[in-house]
Amino acid sequence: MKTYLKFALHLTSLLMLFGCFGQNSSQIYNQKKKAFTADVLRQKWSEPDKIKSMIEPIIVMNYGRTQNLGSSKLGGTPDLPSTIEWPKFEGHSMVFYGQLNLSDIANLHQDSLLPKTGILYFFSYFPAPESEFGAAYDFIKDKAEYKVIYVENVAALEPTKFPKDLTADYHFKQRSLNFELKFQLPPTIECSAYDAANLGTKDADIYDQLLTNNDHCEESTVLGTPCPIQYGVDFDWAYSYLDITDFSDPKQKESIDKLRPEFINLFSFPMYDIFEKIGYSNCYFGITKEDLKNKNFKKAVFVMQDT
Repeated sequence: MKTYLKFALHLTSLLMLFGCFGQNSSQIYNQKKKAFTADVLRQKWSEPDKIKSMIEPIIVMNYGRTQNLGSSKLGGTPDLPSTIEWPKFEGHSMVFYGQLNLSDIANLHQDSLLPKTGILYFFSYFPAPESEFGAAYDFIKDKAEYKVIYVENVAALEPTKFPKDLTADYHFKQRSLNFELKFQLPPTIECSAYDAANLGTKDADIYDQLLTNNDHCEESTVLGTPCPIQYGVDFDWAYSYLDITDFSDPKQKESIDKLRPEFINLFSFPMYDIFEKIGYSNCYFGITKEDLKNKNFKKAVFVMQDT
């Protein structure tokens, strides 16, 4: 009897395992979305279709162990072709935040306009730490102070070394990345998706209560609405993209509101744990749908938020 039970359990495990492997990425995507949608709709929404319209995929970044040449990572040094130099700002080497190998997440998204192959590299300039709390910096940074590089052909990558002029404080330890597909409702009401839904009073109250009860927000993500520290990140992306400083001008506000829905979360993460020597802000790289479609990563924008 015991032998039979062991065999039955083993067979069940194998069937579950091969059943999982037998599913393609589209099936897994749809199943996860369906399960999340069913959970959300347990609330007594007056207009559930509006809530369903806000459900969005996010790709969550977690630390992994694999450290192959060209794999996704935070910190360390980039794996670059010899033809590409480490970026500088006014002669000073930028900080390397990380690289995102797009093939690592190719099966985790649909219709996001992200390329399926190639590597994105993320850099930003910071002066040396001025105190124990880190460096002095602006939260909406000048466009010349950061850079996103896209390398499509990854056949000729080489490991690099930290530049000699980059302070040792910014020689950050490398952490490899794994990725997981999840779904969410935007974790803030200060975002274009929430504005577009135009919820009635009852549903707005339920939504507000959900956000109040949810004390956890995914911070290290690709796609979806980023977890804000202060207010909606799409405002800051639009300010930076349009180089707007007069927030009270009604014409400029109209331009901001028109542009906000066009942004895609390219790479967002907190600085704590790896980049504390710079500070404790959250970092957000965004890009418009049109620029992403054209692979124009030079027009990506980088902003930061802090408490």
